[in-house]
Amino acid sequence: MKRIYLLTLSLFCSFALVAQTASISGTVTMASDNITPLEGVSVQAVDANGNLVDFTTTSASGNYVLEDLPVGATYSIVCSFDGSVLLGVSTMDVVLGAMHILGIESLDSPYKILAGDANDSGSLSTLDLVLMRRVILNIDNTFPAGSWRFILESTSFPNPMNPFDATNIEVQLTDDINNLDIIGIKTGDLQQD
Repeated sequence: MKRIYLLTLSLFCSFALVAQTASISGTVTMASDNITPLEGVSVQAVDANGNLVDFTTTSASGNYVLEDLPVGATYSIVCSFDGSVLLGVSTMDVVLGAMHILGIESLDSPYKILAGDANDSGSLSTLDLVLMRRVILNIDNTFPAGSWRFILESTSFPNPMNPFDATNIEVQLTDDINNLDIIGIKTGDLQQD
């Protein structure tokens, strides 16, 4: 009887020592229509200590899967994409940004306002327009904010005219998370074309 008890106890302990893991999956699409997939986006799971736990690249259909992530932790999902800095950026975007800043015609989407923040200052300002113009004229070949920013597709904006508080992607992992869909916003592309 004592042996059975010890065997049962040792089996229970060995199962308890096995770390429980889960996965995070979803699709990365463009903000212009929330349908067009972004292929080649680097998607990383970073723990609270800043350690890279897993990474992958989106498929042709924009899908990603981060696997074998220990449960019970909070992860930042960090995305990056090396697409062209000029993709979708034109003088019309500078004009739309100026009209928004001057109060002539507000941008009609929080995604467009986020796209206009070329220096990642948390606002759309004339300095952002100068930076966009410098890229258009090939004076600069990067934006201080990077060419793309990424937010959860399910992000709600309490104040759509000030969407800058809702840009980090963090998840508490207790089980598999499916359909953690992400929107890619092209910096400088206020028309989202």
